This record gives sequence, C-alpha cells and structure tokens, in this order.
Amino acid sequence: MLLSLGSSSNLTSFMESDAKTKDFKTLAAQGQIEHQSSEEKALSKMMLSASKFVINSAEVSISLSSTIYSLFISDDNELVYFATEKGNVTCFNLKEGKIANDVCLGIGALYDAIIDEENNRLVVCGESEVIRCYKLPMFQLEFELLGHSGSVNKLCYDLSKEKLYSAGFDGTVRAWNFINLLENKTLISHNGKINDLAIAEDDSFIASAGEDGVIKVFNLNTETEIAQLAESSVTCLAISSSLNVLGSGSSDGRVSIWNTIDWTLLKSKGIHTGATTALRLCETKPVIITGGEDNFVKVWNFEKETTEKLMKGHTDSIKNIKISPDMSFFVSTSIDSTAHIWRFPDEFEDYIFKDLNNCEYTSAAFLPESNHIVSCGTDKIVKYWDDSGSPVPLINILGNGLKISVSPNKKYIAVGDELGTLYIIDGLNFQELHRIEAHNGLIRDLCFMPDSSRLITGGGDSLISIWTLPSMNKLQCKGHCQSIWSVCVGNTGRKVFSGSSDQTIRIWNAMTANQLGWFNAKEPVNVMAIDKKDKLLIIGGMIGDVSVWNIEERCEESSFHVHAGLVTGIVLMKNNDLFMTAGKDKKINIISLKYRIKISYMDHKQPINCLAISLDETYIATGQRCYISAEENPLTTKETRLIGPSEFHQPFLAYMRDILFDQNPEHNPIMDQFVIVPQLINPLHFYVYLNLKEYVVQSLCYNISIIRSKIGFNPFYIALLKDYKAIRDEIVDSLCLNAQINPFWLQMLENEIIKMNQVGFAKLADIYEIIYQEVKRKSFPRFCESNVVLPICYLSNEFRAKVKDFFDEEDISTQGVSICFKETCIPFNFSMGSQESIDFLSSISECENKDIFRTPIILDIAHYKWESAKLPMIIQGSVFYVYLIMLSLYTSFFAKDPTFLMIVFIMNILLMFYEIYQMIVSGRSYFKFVWNYVDWARTILLLAYNIIEWTQDYFRGISNMVFLVKYGGEENTTFHLFGFANSLFALVTFISWARGVSYFRLFDSTRYFINLLIHCFASMGGFLVMMTFMAVGFCFLFIVIVRDPSGNIDFMNNLRISYWLILGSTEAESYGFIEMGVLTFGIMINPIIMMTILVAKVTDEYEQIQSDSIASDTKELIDMAIEVENMMFWKRKTGTKQYFQSVKETAKDEDMSWEGRLAALNKMIERSSLGTQEFYENLIKKLSEREILVTKNKDKAEKIEEICDKIIKIREERLAKNVVEEEGDVEQVENKEG
Repeated sequence: MLLSLGSSSNLTSFMESDAKTKDFKTLAAQGQIEHQSSEEKALSKMMLSASKFVINSAEVSISLSSTIYSLFISDDNELVYFATEKGNVTCFNLKEGKIANDVCLGIGALYDAIIDEENNRLVVCGESEVIRCYKLPMFQLEFELLGHSGSVNKLCYDLSKEKLYSAGFDGTVRAWNFINLLENKTLISHNGKINDLAIAEDDSFIASAGEDGVIKVFNLNTETEIAQLAESSVTCLAISSSLNVLGSGSSDGRVSIWNTIDWTLLKSKGIHTGATTALRLCETKPVIITGGEDNFVKVWNFEKETTEKLMKGHTDSIKNIKISPDMSFFVSTSIDSTAHIWRFPDEFEDYIFKDLNNCEYTSAAFLPESNHIVSCGTDKIVKYWDDSGSPVPLINILGNGLKISVSPNKKYIAVGDELGTLYIIDGLNFQELHRIEAHNGLIRDLCFMPDSSRLITGGGDSLISIWTLPSMNKLQCKGHCQSIWSVCVGNTGRKVFSGSSDQTIRIWNAMTANQLGWFNAKEPVNVMAIDKKDKLLIIGGMIGDVSVWNIEERCEESSFHVHAGLVTGIVLMKNNDLFMTAGKDKKINIISLKYRIKISYMDHKQPINCLAISLDETYIATGQRCYISAEENPLTTKETRLIGPSEFHQPFLAYMRDILFDQNPEHNPIMDQFVIVPQLINPLHFYVYLNLKEYVVQSLCYNISIIRSKIGFNPFYIALLKDYKAIRDEIVDSLCLNAQINPFWLQMLENEIIKMNQVGFAKLADIYEIIYQEVKRKSFPRFCESNVVLPICYLSNEFRAKVKDFFDEEDISTQGVSICFKETCIPFNFSMGSQESIDFLSSISECENKDIFRTPIILDIAHYKWESAKLPMIIQGSVFYVYLIMLSLYTSFFAKDPTFLMIVFIMNILLMFYEIYQMIVSGRSYFKFVWNYVDWARTILLLAYNIIEWTQDYFRGISNMVFLVKYGGEENTTFHLFGFANSLFALVTFISWARGVSYFRLFDSTRYFINLLIHCFASMGGFLVMMTFMAVGFCFLFIVIVRDPSGNIDFMNNLRISYWLILGSTEAESYGFIEMGVLTFGIMINPIIMMTILVAKVTDEYEQIQSDSIASDTKELIDMAIEVENMMFWKRKTGTKQYFQSVKETAKDEDMSWEGRLAALNKMIERSSLGTQEFYENLIKKLSEREILVTKNKDKAEKIEEICDKIIKIREERLAKNVVEEEGDVEQVENKEG
C-alpha cells in the first residue's frame, strides 16, 4: 500500500480507508473515543501522534519487473511515470496507491522520458538513436526525431519555447524545435559519451557532463558556450536557478557545488562510497539530494554543512531522483527495479561549523544566554562561532588547547593548554586578561564556581588550583599522586571533585582546599558531572564505562558500559532525570538517571572529543576533527523526530509502518533501539498498545529498555489500561528479573501502584515482594545492641537507606541481636490525611488479590500507619465505652430517670455529630464500612426511644381525656401506643453492645477473635436455613401429635417447643407409643445433626482465619487507618512521596499457632504447586519461542554462510582470472623484451 505524502488530510483518509489498521483507524477518524477514561484518551492521543509521524515519514517502495531508468512526477503530485529497461512506461497513482497504466512501447530500453502535460505529449529516448514522441493518453506515435548517431540517454524540455534538448552516447547535445520538426542543432560536443544533461529552471542555460571530465555550459539565449568546468569523471548534474548554483557528482563519490554567476567552485565534499550516480537540487532552499553506488540516498544542506540524512532502502545503485513540485516528497529509482518515495525533510536541526585547517577540536562551550560557541583545539587558537558558521579567532595560545569554560555570569572565558598555561579572556569584549603558567604539565580540565567567583583547574602536576577572580590568587589542593584528568564543582559551590589517572576521586573544600574524603574508581576518570542536588557524581572513564556514585556513601550505585572507547563528555539535564554521554566511539548516549537505563543513542561520523549544552538546553555541541557540530537537543525539541542509529532511520520507519498496518514483519532487535521524541516512546509502547505479544516477548528477550513516555505512560501501564493480561505478566516477569540487578528501574511503577491494586492481578504480590528489598551493602551492620527496640521504620527522601537514620553509633555492635535492613524502590505519600495516602490505602484494602496482605512491605506499611492512627481510634473507642457505661447504668439502676436519660441522650448526640463529620469528610468511602450502618441504626433507635419516653405521659393524658368524654368517666386502661418502648430500648442495648465488640479490633490480642466472629456471622446463613427448616418441620409434627379436638392450634407454642427440641431440651408431656417414638428421634437425632453442622462450620472458619490471620489482621489495620485519615480533611494536599525503610530482627517470626501454621503451609503448598505448574507452562512456551528464534537465526546464519561462500568463490575466480591475465601480460612483456 502506498501512502500519499502530500498532506495530512491525505494521511488521515489513507489511515481510515485501510482495513488492516488497528486502533489508529478509529482514533484518526474520531480523535477521541467517548467511553474512554481521560488516561485512555491521553494514551490514544499520544500513540496516534507517534503513528502519524511514522506513517508520514516512512518511505514507500514500489516494485516493477525491470530496472527503472527514469521517472517523471505530475504537477498535481498525484502521478509518477516510470521508464524501464524493458521499454515500459508505467503510470503509478500515488493517491490510490496502485498502478494506473502500464504500456510497453516495444522499442527497447528507455533511458529517459519527459511528459508535456499541457500538450498531453510523452517524449522518450533509449538504446536506439531515435527520439520518439507519443500522444497521451492512447500512446499514439506522433513523430520521431533523428539526428544522433548512437543511443540517446538524457532529455530536457523548454516548455515556453517548445524546444527539446537531448544528449547521447555520440557526445553531442542537440536542440529540437517541436514547432518546426526539421530544425536540429548541435549545441555542445564532448569527447566521449555524455553522462547527464541539466537545464536551468528559467531556461537560460543548459549544462552537460561528459566522460571526458568536462562540464560544459551553454547559454540558450545567446547560443554560446559560456563555461567549461573541469571535474574528473562527472556522472550527474543538477541546477538551481534561484540559488545560482550547479551541482555535480563524480565517480569517486564526491559532490561539488559551483556558483553559476562566476562559475567558481564553492565547495566539494565526499558523500558516497563509490560513484555518485544521481543528484537533485531544491529550488527553494540550499538542500541537495544525492544517490550513489553504495545504494544510499543522502540529503544535506550544502550552505549550513549539515550532517547528511541517510535514506536506506534500496539494494542496488541509485539511477535517478526527482523532487515533487510541491517539495513534500521525492522519489528515487534503482537498478534493483524499485522506486522509493521519501518524505522530504522539513528542516535540518544540526549545523556544522567547519574549519579547513585540519584542527582537532578538543573542547567547546556555549556562551550564556545565547547559542554562540567558543572553542579551542590543536590549531592553538581560541575561536568564537556565531550563527554564520564562520569562526572568529579570539587569541592565539602557546600549546594545543585542551579545555575551555565560560563563567555563568559571562564575564570570563578560561582556557587551559597542554603546556599548563591558563588563559583568562574577557567574556564581553573577548580581550585577553591573564596568561599564567598555572601548572607544571597539561591542563586537562577546568571549571567555574556557580557564582563565578572562583576558577578550578587540574594539572598534569597532580595539583588542583582554586583561583580567586579577578585577583587570580590561588589555593592548591594536594593529594593525588598522578595527573589530574577532570574537575567539577557542586551546585552549592562548597565542594570540589577531582578525578585522576591514579584512579581516585577526591573531594575538597572549595573555601579552604582541605581534602574532605576520597574513594577509588575502577579506571582513570576522564570526565565528571554532578547532579543538581549534589548527591550523585557521574563519571566517565577510559574504557567506555559510565558510573553513578553516591557522594555521601562514597560508593558506586550504577554502572553502564555504553561506549566502546574513551568517554569524552557528560551533560546533565536540569530536570535531573536524564543525562547524555559522548565518546570516541562516535556516539552520544541518552541515559535515565532516575531509572538507570539507557534510552537510546545518536551516532556521528567522527570520534567526539567534547560535549556541551546551551544554558536553555535547546542545543548541544560536539567537538570533532575539523569541525564543531551544534544540533538541536533531542530531549527538548518540540518537533517529532527519531533518536537511534542513523543508518537505520528509514528501515525503522518502514518496519514500524508495517507493524501499524498489521503486515507482521519479522521482529528486528535493532529497531528496538529507537525512540520517538518528544513523546519519548519506543517500539515496545507500540507492541503493547497493539497487543502484539510475540513482539513483546522477543523484545524483552533482547532486554529492550522499558521506558516512561513524556506524559507518563510506560508499556506496563499501557497493558494495565488495555487489560492485556498475557503481556502484562510478561512485563512483570521482566521487571522483577531486571530489578534484582537494577532496583531503580522499579521507580517506573511509582504512579501505577494504585491502578495495579485496583486490577489486583495474580502477579501483584511478586511486584510487592521485589520493591521491598533487603539491603546487602557491606557498609551496613548486621547486629545491634539488645536494648534497641525493634522494628524501626523510617521515611526517607533518599532512595538508599542510611544507617544513621536508624541507629546511633553506640547502638551498633558486632554481636547481639541479628538485624536486617530493608528499603523500598518506590516512594509513597505517607502523610496522614493526604489524598494520595488515602487513595493508596483504599486501593490496598479493596484489592482482590489477598496475597498482597502477606507481603512484607504491606505488613510493615500497615503497622506503621496503625501506629499513627492508633491514638485517635483509642480516643473514639474510649468515648463509645463511656456511652456504653452510661447506657448500662441507666438500664440497671436509673431506669425511667429523666435526668440520667438526658445524659445518655447527650452522649448519643455527640456520637451522631461524629458520624455526620465522618460522612462529610469521607465521602463515598464512608459507606464502605458496615460499622457505620450499625452506628446510624443505634443512633436513630436511641433517639426514637428518647422521644417516646419524654412524650408518652403527654399523649397518655390526651388519650384518657378522649376516653372519659366518650365513655363517661372511666379511665383508658388499654392505652398501649407506646408499649413497645421497652422492646425498642432492648434493640438499642443489643446494637450498642454489638458495636462495642468491634472496638476490640484496636488490640492485637483480641483482633483475631473479632475476625473470627465476623467470619462466623458472615457464613452462618446456610446453617440458619437448615435450622429453620428443621424447626418448622418439627413444629408441624407437634401440631399433629397434640392436635386439640376443638380444632384450636397454637402454632407459635409448637414452634417454640420445636426450637428448644433442636437445642436439646427433653421436656415433654405424656404421649402415645408412636408419638414418643417420633419425639425420641427428634430429641436424639435432630440436636446431634444441628450441633455437628454448627461445630463443623465454626471449625472451618477457625482454620480459615488461622491461615489468613496475617492477611485479615493487615487489612483490619489498613481499614482503621483509612477511617482515621478520612477525618483529617485539612491535610488532603499535604505531604510528599518518600521511601519506606526499616530495620528488624532477622529471625523474628509472626505469632501464629501451630494449627494456623499448618493450614497456612498447606495453602502455600497449593499455591506453589499451581504457580509451579504455571511457571513450567510459561517456561515451555518461552523455550518454544526461543527455539523458533534460534531456528530463524540458524536459517539466517546458513544463508549468510552460503552468500559468503559465493562471494569467496567469485573472488577466487576473479583472482585466478587476474593471475592468468597478469601471467599473459608478463609473457607479452617478456616476448617484447626478447
């Protein structure tokens, strides 16, 4: 399928019309799906944006049956005509994505073709000497032009004058007049075949390139030759009239740019390996597109000297290139019989500031508040570079410049050279201020303090000097025993860090030059950078390793082998999340400091000597051989672009386009290295979003980086939102496996933890197990004094736990209580009453996966939260028990006492206001707890009782008056309107005491029994049904036995007798033999059955509670903590996320009886067996997938081996042939000499 690249509307219509597109079709048409949540809408919008970029940028291949020699693009950008080796003219409709017409002219190979759309005319030339003109659309031969004595290979057309220009193998350029077909002039003659012919857009001149190495230019107005340009073996030409330039390509791969005003050579550059075979110039901007024998198409800005944009897709030499009239795309053809349609680059983001003096630029720095650059190098000149790209020399220095730095206030520029000389330049007028012999040896590094008051230099004499500006007084730091390679200053300006070839990193006081500490590195430290918080030091070494060191603990936290040679630069982004490293291996790597993973990399053509970033972070600069490269920072760009290996940019776009259109391309791990910015998403995001499990599995096997997008979506979270269970579990397995090596990676789940709890998937407990890891650092103690109260929990702002946060020095010992430290990899908001804390605890409480309640992290968090919530709950319980005591006193000693009833009423009102307060601040969560319904039932019933008690005398008096008037003086003795008051109070008493039982949850020793009681009542329904059925059955039996002859039946009395019978009562009257037999059966069997069922039920509940006691206890603590936090409404927006850390006794077991342990063990074995079975099934599945991969790779290896054998065989044959030819030449020479 072919994509029209002309406009975004064509793109949208194409996406909507393709039946194979997945979610993108609907999203492109509707923009958003109404039933989606806000998160899903944001995800869809992000993926749609990235997919549009991929589809709009990917090259599209058109395959024909033979080599395409020439092409023509219609003025409306909808049709492309191809002239082929077999003599076919093929018309391809770009909008519809299919061949519209294919006609074989039957005249042999067609080397060139031109279409006159105004006159519906097709002109072709080829291997014959005849030029033919056809009338379109029927391809009727209109006339033939004869004059060349050999094949004609190039045509140019002057539409305004209706003149045709042709070039042939006979070495002539001829002009043909379409008005007078007899007119035939020879304009230019070459000594040999003409390779290419080009005409200016304004038809003012024409240029030809011959095998004789001469470019000849002919003025069409004056009909005179105006220039001859010498260029060896010119293969192709192009002219841009608006830019006044002519471009030429040669057989050695060079491209030259000539000025068409004075015909001077502007620049010449080697572009291709092998001959440059095709070339086109843009009319509106200084951009040139070339194709070569190396099968590549390259696009570059010859004015700004940008890095070439590599278009990789053809498998053989490029034959022709044409740019669309609207400049939106261009088409290339090749000997491989394919045409490729490429999106035309909109802008070029990088600039090459080139110098032709063969200088090696060793250091560069941006001037503050501008994108201008200063540099130094092996030419011993300090240079200033502005937007023009031409260097301005500032000062000459004595030795090769090694390091340059600009002060933050822009007042000073400091330069150090190989002789140890320090140069201070005025940053405003660029005048030299100081030249000092600072060190006895080369100055490899220097930097300014953040306040620009001091300058730090490191020399080959192993000394660090701290210079005061502008007086240039100095302090010296002594401690290293070898040459200083790198220095840097903390952001507070208090500490100086230095790295040396003695493989040590030392820390100095910036004010006194005293050494504060040191630690050993694995290799000499070449470059250093410090994070914004002065807590992490990032160092790059000689062998390509980049390490992150914890400054306070003086230990290495993470290490990355990201370069194949010397690391030459490190820059850290202001957000402190990402940093970039450069090296001699020509790469710039992008690494996440937060997650400690490599995201992607950019490659350059030459080894990179230095790396710098502008103050606003919009540009990065690199120093290389002969030039300084300044390019747009990919991490801050607003334009969508790719980060990854440049030679695979187009293959990646084609690969991802096939993924989007469900073409099922074979997984390619190279493509997984790419990242699309500014969205910051990689192929794994697409694989997950499109539910492509096979691609996800293979990518995870190749350790693709699971990265977080700019708006917060990582592949795991996408799988959660889309409910892709199989993919979600694969990613969980990968995360858990990698987290053992890199625990920082798990911080990616920081914002997904609540969603994970809400889903409650099976492997959630595995994540909770891995995010709470034991500290195994050797610096941590293993014992503490026995008088220390354990466990100790601590909330830290730091990822790594510190001993000083838990113990004083005297608490640590080499023997005593064995302890272990634990730390979380994910921060949580633990602030009591904060909305984040409530949401987190609620998600845990409502999680369907109860296994998480047994994980150490949830256990410790629950107990930590309970310690904070305990006091309010105890106060609440105490108030309730005061109420319960008052109620009991009223019941027993002060019944009907209005005063004491008022006390009970006031207590009830207080508790009611508390419930109202809870309801208001808790919102919907208030109605999730059953005890709140019990409280309202008690409150309402007690209020009703109070009203009845206080008003019944009044209403009784009114009733008596009415009775006296009606019945004549007698009192109403049957007034029972309020007779149920005692029954109502009995119900209040029962509910109050039942509610009082719930407060035993506050105590560890009784919480277990409350859980048992609740579970028993909750599961009692079946037993009550059975007991009711038996009671009613025996009730009817008794009705039969004791039937009254009068027919009166006391149903309730018989039901009562039946109930007591079930409970084992043997009281009975004198009955007959049959009646006594039935009664005996009821007395003996029925109670036994009921009691057996009841005991069995209680036993089952007991065992379940025993096995789940830890989980039940943990959930109860969390629920009570939620109840307390809901009341703290004033703290909803408080708190920050912190890491949970703890220390506890190593061999501390949970308090559980042996029965519960056995039950829990049994349950664990069951889960383990199921998990083992699932594990083996997954293992077999993955092994099968691996076998498929191995088979595929084996097939590839066999094909490669077969190709290599063929190549070796061909080379041997050629070598043998050459040897024979050389022997023949030798014989001829010998014969001649003889």
